Amino acid sequence: MKNMKKIVLFAGLALMMAILLTSCKKDETTSGDKWNLNVSVDLGGTFPVIAVATINITGTSFSAAVTTSQIGGAAEVHDFTINGTANGNTLTVTNAVIVLTYPTFTETITLNGTIVISGNTLSGNGTESVVQSINPNPEPGTFTLTGTKQ
Repeated sequence: MKNMKKIVLFAGLALMMAILLTSCKKDETTSGDKWNLNVSVDLGGTFPVIAVATINITGTSFSAAVTTSQIGGAAEVHDFTINGTANGNTLTVTNAVIVLTYPTFTETITLNGTIVISGNTLSGNGTESVVQSINPNPEPGTFTLTGTKQ
């Protein structure tokens, strides 16, 4: 009788553990969440950037496909992708390089920063370095951003 109680108890515990582990398993992939972004950039003077980003999180990595619509108040469209690491709802960018192409020069921008997603909003900040093909001296700066999910 004691062995039967142990078997029933063990089976019950095993079933509860299986249910608990299955119900607590976090979906490791978030695909295609679209965000409206407002960025404030300071490169010796502050200017706004308005963009839309589609963020995909898979495990410990993320990718953000970004399209700007305005830079410094003027219509300016650029498409680029930023990749980084994900730790839950915290996204980290380390030495991410994007290149913006203009008619007479290019800008190579290196970004470092952190973004935290909280429900339908996100916020973050970081540093950047901008090098223009017509001026090879790096211009250091900072950025802050906020966003709302579409």
